[in-house]
Amino acid sequence: MHQIVMDVASNYLNCGHHIYMDNLFSSPSLYEELVANQTGACGTLRANRRGVPDAIKVHKPKKGDEPLVLKEGELAFISWADKRPVKLITLIHNGSTFVKEVRARNGPDHRRRYTKPKAIKHYSKNMGGVDLAD
Repeated sequence: MHQIVMDVASNYLNCGHHIYMDNLFSSPSLYEELVANQTGACGTLRANRRGVPDAIKVHKPKKGDEPLVLKEGELAFISWADKRPVKLITLIHNGSTFVKEVRARNGPDHRRRYTKPKAIKHYSKNMGGVDLAD
């Protein structure tokens, strides 16, 4: 899968573009090669991939927990949960978060507030069209 991404992205390398991908393609080794080619990337991550830090592999986030963010060189690993756990790897985001407010059945004013990583917001925005086409 590593070589497939590099072949498809060959015309966009060294141009400052950002690539978003799902967990089938994302791996630390691919992202290291992309950063060497001055290309940003962000994507969901399978925890059992080679090179994923042990703390991310074993982290079992629950709804409402703060995100776990680990930085290794240029790579940032994020583990977080809203409806279900998600692990993310990114070259273009840091661990910054924002407070999101949504409707809820209970709580003050029928609103629920929670902390969400900005990287998840950007991933969802940029992958939305691809996920709808699947």
